[in-house]
Amino acid sequence: MTLRLTVLGVPITIDVASRGAVRALRAHLGRFERGREEARLGPGGGGRRYAVRREGLSGYTLEVLDTGQRARAWSLGELLYALDSDLIVQVQRLRPELLFVHAAVVESAGRAHLLIGASGAGKSTTCWGLLQRGFRFVSDELAPIDVDEGTVMPFPRALHLKTLPPGGLGSDARALRTSRGAHVMVPTERSVPLERALPIAELFFVRHDPRAEAPTLTRLRPAEAAARLYPNVLNALAHSNAGLAATAAVATQCSAWDITTAALLPSCDAIANIAQDRPGCVA
Repeated sequence: MTLRLTVLGVPITIDVASRGAVRALRAHLGRFERGREEARLGPGGGGRRYAVRREGLSGYTLEVLDTGQRARAWSLGELLYALDSDLIVQVQRLRPELLFVHAAVVESAGRAHLLIGASGAGKSTTCWGLLQRGFRFVSDELAPIDVDEGTVMPFPRALHLKTLPPGGLGSDARALRTSRGAHVMVPTERSVPLERALPIAELFFVRHDPRAEAPTLTRLRPAEAAARLYPNVLNALAHSNAGLAATAAVATQCSAWDITTAALLPSCDAIANIAQDRPGCVA
């Protein structure tokens, strides 16, 4: 079977020889899926072609048909991780005009709120908590920013939780469980439309402290925000002046906050109070 995706205007095809892999790929990347007539060339040009084949009892081979490169994956979780990793690199290569930031993104009142931090900082869990409070899903892992417009584009692959939040996911959540955690399929009605770019309202630099009794929030000046943002830019060298000007432009257009999260409920409430009550991007 062939899956046809369009990721940020980049056409992607994946030839899959395993029903189990088809189900997993659709659970993880299904929001990008397009019919044959829709999968046309976009701003990303020629796209990327993959093939997935079974290898032994539980393993898989991921081949990039354009280059012949192959990667072995010993489980569905490793297969999704390998495909994710290559896809993120390729869309950066094919859409170099965008600034790619390692961040989760949620939407409220038509504006985007970025949750930025290192792996393990709690971005995805905080994103899940905000979705329970009426925010809509934009991205879990990647924030593709049009710097000139001050907008971020959706990248709605499944919300990936390495560990389950307190109380679990709830009975109505649909999730694929793999060796790498839970891949939560956010319903379409709780997600921003794939083609809709959103103005950026706030940057939240997230770090989790399990010993903290309550979350703490500190407003950041633009220079501090730019310094904190730059290490999380994935394609800085694709931009002039090593991406410094683009990073500064994003940081100065929006308000920025440092947040040390504690328990999930009060931490999400603290973010929601700012995101829903304060004005967003500077015109």
